Amino acid sequence: MGASPTANFGRIIPGYSQSSYRSGGYVGGVLVDGDTESNAEPGCGPIPWENADDVTAPDWMGLAWEGPYRLQDRLDPELPEAGVYRIWYEGDAPPLAYVGETSAFTNRLRKHEQTFGGEALFSVADPGGMDAKHKRTEVETDLIGAHYLAIQEPPTAQFGQ
Repeated sequence: MGASPTANFGRIIPGYSQSSYRSGGYVGGVLVDGDTESNAEPGCGPIPWENADDVTAPDWMGLAWEGPYRLQDRLDPELPEAGVYRIWYEGDAPPLAYVGETSAFTNRLRKHEQTFGGEALFSVADPGGMDAKHKRTEVETDLIGAHYLAIQEPPTAQFGQ
């Protein structure tokens, strides 16, 4: 609590290389002095648990959420390069429909429009330092957990429902 996990969300302990999937055949281990892996960089740390109960608020979990916008209008706003997002239906929230992370908002939201329809709402946040997937996944996981604590269920489509 209060700190990023040492090795989680695809992150590796500094000084070690990460194994590939079984089909890749590479077994990780200790790195040669001076070598590093990009995913050994520290996590982003916990986000502020402020306004944790209002899952569609512009300051949910202490983040500055941009939007909401309709998925059909996803190309209109200037979106950050990477960050986290949430999707819901007007009048149906809470709960949210989905919480995610991406380094390519335009492509990811296009896919979500196909799933959720153009009328679904979305908003995005860039807590800063979202350059690495393990950092975005760490924030995404906190948001899903906060949603569960506030609503007593995960976002409706989060786990393939």
